[in-house]
Amino acid sequence: MNDIIQSITHKHTDVSFVDLQSVFTDHLSKVNSSDYINTKVLRVMKDVLFYKKSSRIDSLSKNRGLHLTLDGIHLNSAGAQIVADMYASEINRVNYKNQNVIH
Repeated sequence: MNDIIQSITHKHTDVSFVDLQSVFTDHLSKVNSSDYINTKVLRVMKDVLFYKKSSRIDSLSKNRGLHLTLDGIHLNSAGAQIVADMYASEINRVNYKNQNVIH
């Protein structure tokens, strides 16, 4: 799916592609991470609804052996920081590119 989305975005000059999958995969290849994914809907709902503080999310994530998510889907603070950094980098790149086009 990632490759398909990337190939579509490359056909358009006004669309950016932020490859979070590759960044996450690279990060996880350097750590010993669990393959924990919760398949119980009620547990996922409880986690998402009751774990609002990043410190609690990170603690539960650590207990599960996860580095970037709470449950294999929802981001913990480390995963969220990577996403924020990637988007900020892309926004800066696009802004820089647009400033050079204007001048």
